[in-house]
Amino acid sequence: MDPYDGVLIQSPCQVVRRLEERESHIQTNIRRITDLIGFLFHRIGEVKLAVTGEYSLFGQYRPRSTEEWIEIALPIPNFATDLLGETARKFEIYLVGHFLERHPEFPGRYFNTTVIIDPRGEIVLTYRKHNGPNNLNTTYTGPGDVYRRFIEVFGEEALFPVVDTPIGRLGVLVCGDIQYPEVARTLQPFLSKYLNAPVVIENVAGAGGKVGRNQVYKAKPDGYTLVLTGVPAPMISQKMDNPGYKMEEMTPIYNITGGDYNYLAVPYDSPLKTLEDLKNLGKQKSIKVSGSGIGNNSYLAFVLLKEKVRLNVKYIPFDSGTEAALAVISKQVDMATGSVVSFSPLAEQKRIRVIAGFGPKRHDSFTEVPTLVELGYRDVGFDISLGILGPPRMPEDIAKALESATAKAVADPAFVAIARRSDFTLAPASAGEFRRMILESSKMVEEMLPALKAGMD
Repeated sequence: MDPYDGVLIQSPCQVVRRLEERESHIQTNIRRITDLIGFLFHRIGEVKLAVTGEYSLFGQYRPRSTEEWIEIALPIPNFATDLLGETARKFEIYLVGHFLERHPEFPGRYFNTTVIIDPRGEIVLTYRKHNGPNNLNTTYTGPGDVYRRFIEVFGEEALFPVVDTPIGRLGVLVCGDIQYPEVARTLQPFLSKYLNAPVVIENVAGAGGKVGRNQVYKAKPDGYTLVLTGVPAPMISQKMDNPGYKMEEMTPIYNITGGDYNYLAVPYDSPLKTLEDLKNLGKQKSIKVSGSGIGNNSYLAFVLLKEKVRLNVKYIPFDSGTEAALAVISKQVDMATGSVVSFSPLAEQKRIRVIAGFGPKRHDSFTEVPTLVELGYRDVGFDISLGILGPPRMPEDIAKALESATAKAVADPAFVAIARRSDFTLAPASAGEFRRMILESSKMVEEMLPALKAGMD
């Protein structure tokens, strides 16, 4: 297979707020996408794949009720897939487009759906997103929410479909779908080696990971059912939604990754360079802060900034860390909260200036940037970790055996090498240390719960 270029399309979007706007706004959005593809096609030359963003055709209008989301959703195929098909044929490319989908077999529901269209203009893959925030009325149905009926209608292969093409085997994951499986799958052969037993990875979809955590919480504590999960973001959803499990009661096995701290960033040419500058600006106006959604780590950082640092701030949620960062670059907002992964390349390109961190210590990517803890706000620092939990009341000997095997797997030089290539920041920590991290996260979120809820109203 010869090398080829793929392009990612990030364009301004006409947001569909009312049903009567749907067709005209989607047509406008597709014209913009087509124009950008044409520009890149003629500039680069060997474009074979073009990928558009989540909500790029409809826009993410959060005040919609669930009924309104369903009303503006479309069956697939539709007039928009036909228009995207024309674009795919025109440039002879594979084109990835995103939809809100209504399906006759699932009345009263809608899916967050992505399609791949081939150079003939035909839909060759349809993928329905599994994991999402399930807040602020982004209440789309994931396959795990209607699992048995989903399998009956679409077949098991529709859970994670792939299509073989002349440019390779293509598949789709959207936003929160990529949150955890990569670490688990990377660890799998090494954990199997040190346990001397097969390890099966199952991506349990639904409700942003709550379905999977609930399954493990209720499982027999025999060591055969575990979950790879993070803190603090899942703790927020636990406290907000009462999903039937408590992470504090589960058996900690081992922490694996961490260190992707949240930071504050402003446009690179902004006069704002310090926390004091932000405080002074806050005396003059409400500071607009972008972040990647509601109920996640970026949102927690914002709430801590408002409640603990006492800044005069207003939160503007976006659908991803990239979009939140682009909002500050384009000066739609005054600053952004986001992770090292989102901000580091943009800081290197001198498109943003990172001015303060929420981590317990400075990150290697931003050694010159002070933390809020250093600046005197001791209750503001938090890490973002990913570790393994088991069901409550797991026998000590089983838990110890799992901890020992996981520690050896994480320390294996081959695993460390793969983790580095994959940009996993390893932060190994014992079961006892992981328990402390979970309890500290629980305490922080519990304390901030009224403010977290207030921001979701």
